[in-house]
Amino acid sequence: MNTDFIKHRFPDRRETTLVFSAVVFAVFTWAVRSYIYKFPSFILYFDLWDVLAILAQILTFALLESLLVSGLLVGLSALLPGTWLRTGFAWKGFITVLVAALTSLYLKVAMTNQPTVKFLLTTLIVTFVTWLGLILTAHFWLSFRRILLDVADRLSIFLYVYLPLGLVSVAIVIIRIIIW
Repeated sequence: MNTDFIKHRFPDRRETTLVFSAVVFAVFTWAVRSYIYKFPSFILYFDLWDVLAILAQILTFALLESLLVSGLLVGLSALLPGTWLRTGFAWKGFITVLVAALTSLYLKVAMTNQPTVKFLLTTLIVTFVTWLGLILTAHFWLSFRRILLDVADRLSIFLYVYLPLGLVSVAIVIIRIIIW
């Protein structure tokens, strides 16, 4: 494959890292929050090694989910025209991750067992309008774009914490599969 093709179709490595760090922050933080929320019930029914194995499985899935979401965004930037997502991939991807994470949180809190089509359609429309409004605001307002990039850059510190935890968790899950 021609290296010029890769250079011109895929976003810059630094911008990809910023988006990946935002995805890792959102997914791992939500996974750890869910684990802490259920931890009291885990210690009532499982021993210490099983509780740690559950944590390893949760963090493994969080790492795989982070890689999948980031890969999807990078793949979309390669397939779509360059000005749609690849140009300014860091702030466009950050807005996409932010809006998707907040929508997921809202749906988790607000959704009942049987959500109506009207509720889901309204949520989808509001999410799309919010996403488009933030993209247009960042496109035309340079100060807002700088703030987004600064926040994304500050979130990259979590890669140094969550990524090793995810890799160790993958190793633990693989070892448990082999031994079991």
